[in-house]
Amino acid sequence: MTRPVLNTVAAVFGALVVFSLFATDRLRAAPSTYYVATTGSDSNAGTQPAPFRTLNKGVSVLKPGDTLRVGPGTYAETLLNNIPSGTSWAAAVIVMADNAANRPIIRPSSSSGEGVVTFEGNLHYIELNGFVIDAVNVATNAVKISYSGGNTADHIRLRNCEVKNVLTGLNQGILIGPGQTGTDGGFNEIIGCDVHHNGINDNLSQGIYVDTPNNLIEGNTIHDNVNNGVTVYNGYAGQAAGGNVIRNNRVYNNGTGALGWGTGITVGCGDNNQVYNNIVYANNARGAGGIYVSSFGAPAPPTNTKIYNNTVYANAGQGVLVNGDSVAAAVRNNILYSNGSDYVNSGSGTVADHNLIGVNPSFVNPSTGDFTVQPGSGAVDAGAAIPAVASDIQGVARPQGGAYDLGAYERPTAGTVPISPTNVRIVG
Repeated sequence: MTRPVLNTVAAVFGALVVFSLFATDRLRAAPSTYYVATTGSDSNAGTQPAPFRTLNKGVSVLKPGDTLRVGPGTYAETLLNNIPSGTSWAAAVIVMADNAANRPIIRPSSSSGEGVVTFEGNLHYIELNGFVIDAVNVATNAVKISYSGGNTADHIRLRNCEVKNVLTGLNQGILIGPGQTGTDGGFNEIIGCDVHHNGINDNLSQGIYVDTPNNLIEGNTIHDNVNNGVTVYNGYAGQAAGGNVIRNNRVYNNGTGALGWGTGITVGCGDNNQVYNNIVYANNARGAGGIYVSSFGAPAPPTNTKIYNNTVYANAGQGVLVNGDSVAAAVRNNILYSNGSDYVNSGSGTVADHNLIGVNPSFVNPSTGDFTVQPGSGAVDAGAAIPAVASDIQGVARPQGGAYDLGAYERPTAGTVPISPTNVRIVG
């Protein structure tokens, strides 16, 4: 055999080896699905017929792109910073309920000193989907997304979860932050969750507390928390809780603490936070209000806050309060009715227009939580066009008529299917 032939054979063999290694790596990198069940064993393979027994064993095998499916039942565990990171939302690590109609419960049997589920430090692109997170035996926050070792967790998604029973003061149902620098952390998502009964008789226990930038709070039901339902705030100089979006939520009966007060939503700090398409009602304890734009003395007062297309009803305090430390807030397309006082503004450079304030909007049935409006309501076709609010709380495109409707709902035009209210709660 001549040298050229030998060289050719060697080249072909080398290429085959490289291809084989590449193919093997591709196979190794393929996403996997593992299973956990209360009937399983941690010595199992984690397959559907042979599931693991514990959440901690299940998350220990995950790689970017993998999914862990968790069966019904109660898991007396915590997940403290041990769910591994994904590399993008396309290759996220997902820990989810195997049966959305029978959600697994994470309820540790004793206090962990940390929380029920925590993401602290260099953790990214993780989704937790479909759990009941019960902090009844825990001394701190139910869910914490924060910093450790010079890094702040980001791109954490909590979807379709119930978060409840933080029964100590100074702690939150969901704590997002603080970061370690003004732009650290953020880009987290709380979507479709039920956040309730967090805190006891304390001024500083919220349903959701946000202290980092660019987070999304969307489509949640947030109620019966001892202080605010949602708070955006900077507790430390140098933080920057700006660019957060709070939209399409139903927020009610917060401010339940006997020692203090609360609001549905407070934007206390940061630039360009947006609050739109929310229904904020019956936050009634001790003068609790609807939506407040006020730092209450924090290092970084709120600037350029957007309050658009909210329905704010029957709160004991102010429906919308823009306090004196606010700069350049915009209040547009809101329905503010039957609150202690519907609208108070002492901010600098506030722009307020196209709102229905103190006028009966003719809700269909607020006593059953139906805040759609009847034909002939002054809210119909009375709004300004706002590109950021291209649909209503249920995803109906705006406008349906000649102009945007006011409030969280866009009334369907003749011939369209009526909108049915969701997350209904009977008031009073």
